[in-house]
Amino acid sequence: MGIDGRRFQQSNHSRARGARARGRISFSTLPLLALAAAFVYITVVTLPPYVAQLQMRRATEEVLRRGAGQNLDTADIRAQLLEMAREHGLPAETVIEVTRDGRSVTARVAYARNINLLFRSWPWQVDMRVVDLGI
Repeated sequence: MGIDGRRFQQSNHSRARGARARGRISFSTLPLLALAAAFVYITVVTLPPYVAQLQMRRATEEVLRRGAGQNLDTADIRAQLLEMAREHGLPAETVIEVTRDGRSVTARVAYARNINLLFRSWPWQVDMRVVDLGI
């Protein structure tokens, strides 16, 4: 029983020491945690403008499809695109140009917004051109 008792005491002692060591964060994991936090922060900051850009592209495609199919005037299509830009939270300085060539309708949507990072502001430039051939 003496040998087994010592083994039992040693294994319990090493388990307790291992549990305490598992609760601590080693110095080598701090850069990984900082990198992960930076990645999450940049994702959270840049995701809303990117999603707004994708939504505006889809809305522009849909408005052009309807405008070409119904043979709407370019001013009507532009008015619908301006309304979509407001709904998607685009800046007031958004440039929207609509041209028609026969049944084909082309729209250009351009705007800029600033992404505010911790120490710097980064310009998010968008200049999309969407064409509907009216087919």
